[in-house]
Amino acid sequence: MDPKPEGASNSSSGANAPKSAPSGREKLFAFAAVLVPTLLGCVAIVAVLVHQERLVRDRETGQWKFQKPPIYLEERRADFTGHKYLFDEYLGWRNIPSWSSETRGRPLTINSKGLRDREYTYERVTGKKRILVLGDSFTWGYGVGDRAIYTEVVERMLAEEGKDWEIINTGVSGYGTDQEYLFLMKEGLKYKPDVVMLALYLFNDPDNNCAAIQYHLGKPVFADTNLTTLIPPVLRPREPVKYIEEMNPAHITLALVDAIEKTCLENDIRFMVMMFGMYGARPNPEWINMWNTVRNGLAQRSARYPLFDLDAAFEGGNYPFIKLIENNDDGHWNAYGHEVVAKLLHRFLRLHEKPIFEGVGAE
Repeated sequence: MDPKPEGASNSSSGANAPKSAPSGREKLFAFAAVLVPTLLGCVAIVAVLVHQERLVRDRETGQWKFQKPPIYLEERRADFTGHKYLFDEYLGWRNIPSWSSETRGRPLTINSKGLRDREYTYERVTGKKRILVLGDSFTWGYGVGDRAIYTEVVERMLAEEGKDWEIINTGVSGYGTDQEYLFLMKEGLKYKPDVVMLALYLFNDPDNNCAAIQYHLGKPVFADTNLTTLIPPVLRPREPVKYIEEMNPAHITLALVDAIEKTCLENDIRFMVMMFGMYGARPNPEWINMWNTVRNGLAQRSARYPLFDLDAAFEGGNYPFIKLIENNDDGHWNAYGHEVVAKLLHRFLRLHEKPIFEGVGAE
């Protein structure tokens, strides 16, 4: 056998030599090589879920939770009005929480709970009186800036007199009385108000209360005046329209007002109504009959709760209708109109402060 060349290694002995254990640094690098990409991947996934609003922080508990991805809706002329909505399976649509934009060049701000108002806690502040206002686009403040809305103006007027009252605006553009009732049940009662004021727009609220779709958006609707059957589900965007049997708009509206009153009584909350919408309007005779039925029905109930007839106050104050809506091509109040409403409502609240807060007929 030929001798191995000088300097040649013994391959068999090298293969059988024991391997040295990885050092602590090598273990750390190996662990980091697995952990870092995993963490980055998790962060990326969470970021995507948050961006898509599938993972959100619950407003009440502060805990993170998963939800279906939100569906955003735009009304026609949204580029002008600045108004968008969030699809809601229970209410049809609602304001987008923590959202800001402009409406006709004026500030439009929605707080973290989805109200066009400043931030309010659900818990009451000791020593403050609280009025929660239910309403549609007139209360929401369609076309005017945040500070011009009548609820804001009234609150400032009361504060200047030393009255520490909170006027919480829960209005949502396009809502009918049925949606306002459902909102009160789902969300409004959490604020524990002293008083709930229903701002009832006579012009189209009764019609809204009989339809499963309004303004090209699906909405909830009750099947009868007993309010025992809510026709589900709310139509999702682009679904075909569902038709329901004809209902009497005045009767269903009065039934909804009664339901809101009953809910308030059960929760030791005072109730009042501000009705408006006939002043300056020229509809067909059928609508006038409907309006008068609702007005008369509310008048008959006025022994149970304060009723503020805003139309009569407009007329009594000799406020020209055109001035209230001037430069608004959609019939909503302008900033001057909201100022007038605030002035008239403020006077009513001050004159009827005791029955409003302590019940009709209180001494």
